[in-house]
Amino acid sequence: GFTLDFDEDAVGVVAHEAAEAGRRGEAVDVGPDSDSLDDSGDTQTSAKGWTRHHVSHRTPGPGLTAGEDDPPMRVNGPGGRTPPAPILDRFRFGTIRAMTDLTTAAAEWIAGDPDPVTRAELQGIVDSGDMEELAERMGATLQFGTAGLRGRVEAGSNRMNRATVIRATKGLADYLLATTGTDQGPVVVGRDARLSSATFMDDTISVLVAAGFQVRYFADPAPTPLVAYASLHLGGAAAVVVTASHNPPADNGYKVYAQNGAQIIPPTDVDIAAAIAAVGPASEVPRAEIVGAAAQPIGDDLFAEYLHDVAQSLPGTTGDRTISIVYAAMHGVGGRYVVAALDQFGFSRVHPVAAQFEPDGHFPTVAFPNPEEPGAMDLSHELAMSIDADLVIANDPDTDRLAVSIPEPGGGFRQLTGNQIGVLLADYLLGGGGTERPLVFYSIVSSPMLASIADEYG
Repeated sequence: GFTLDFDEDAVGVVAHEAAEAGRRGEAVDVGPDSDSLDDSGDTQTSAKGWTRHHVSHRTPGPGLTAGEDDPPMRVNGPGGRTPPAPILDRFRFGTIRAMTDLTTAAAEWIAGDPDPVTRAELQGIVDSGDMEELAERMGATLQFGTAGLRGRVEAGSNRMNRATVIRATKGLADYLLATTGTDQGPVVVGRDARLSSATFMDDTISVLVAAGFQVRYFADPAPTPLVAYASLHLGGAAAVVVTASHNPPADNGYKVYAQNGAQIIPPTDVDIAAAIAAVGPASEVPRAEIVGAAAQPIGDDLFAEYLHDVAQSLPGTTGDRTISIVYAAMHGVGGRYVVAALDQFGFSRVHPVAAQFEPDGHFPTVAFPNPEEPGAMDLSHELAMSIDADLVIANDPDTDRLAVSIPEPGGGFRQLTGNQIGVLLADYLLGGGGTERPLVFYSIVSSPMLASIADEYG
């Protein structure tokens, strides 16, 4: 939300922003509900304390259609606070979407939603007259980008649900049909252990099979890097991982990996997003009721292949493999895989954090299952101090994020930053040799210290 505080020069610019917000469906008209406005002269005050002040002059911006009874305004909250978007959206301005538009959009979404649970959920919001909540659910469409989709699992076009996943998969399938076809290898599908992930993966597989693709999938929750590796190893056309990574428990998501085994980058994300936007109602998307031979599970032997390839890429260095390691899976999917990998490479003294080891989509010990969040590593550090461990490592729930803590000289453990972990790994790899022309990269949001380390190694 932003404060609409108009003067003659600013009106055109902010009015244009408001009109554009309306075209994106991010605003609603004022209506007869619990937060409707009480007209009183030039100032209107809502039941929840938001006020709208009319000003005396009017300069509509480009694309704005407003009647003479809709002068510019400023919107302020109680105590001078700027209202959040759902509240700001309550104040009518120009082409901002009316409540009837939201109700119509909700009715269309309900008609096209194949899931009776979310149909009933959204219909309940419509029936309640809660237009703020309806604007949150239907005022926009969850946008697909380089990180795929991610959002709260609820009913509506701006949420993660079966209808959203089905439409996204159909868009991805249409994009792949137009660019690679169905003869360029299977689409590999995996998931994390969130409560809705198995259902979302089943929908993903059924849409891909109906579109003519061969599918290889992980029957059980699997680490995201292993799914991406499987796509490379099997010559896949793409990979999909149903996961919200380290987001809160109420969320879920949908990641897409390209044929090269890496997450998609522009303009691929834009092209897939356009294909998704062209998909009709989810209930009309073809889905294979019986996938049959077109979809085959991936066996445990692929993890052995993964460990073999990891071993081939590591420098031939020696070190103390008797160190004591505490490992936290953060209620995610990494537990058995990481412990097995450490054991494979000679690290047998691994002490898992038992309360966080098994996959659990409720994430009972953490409010935010991200090892970088304050408090998320407390159980790990407590165990490490109790057994005098040498190292603490942790993953996020889909096992593509790494946290490391080391003992402090005076006691306790200190968590390293991502940049510190990165430069230590770079130093290890560059110092190990074995590469004819070593080449390293760092991003614009990472430490340039990597360049200094590379210089030291020539």
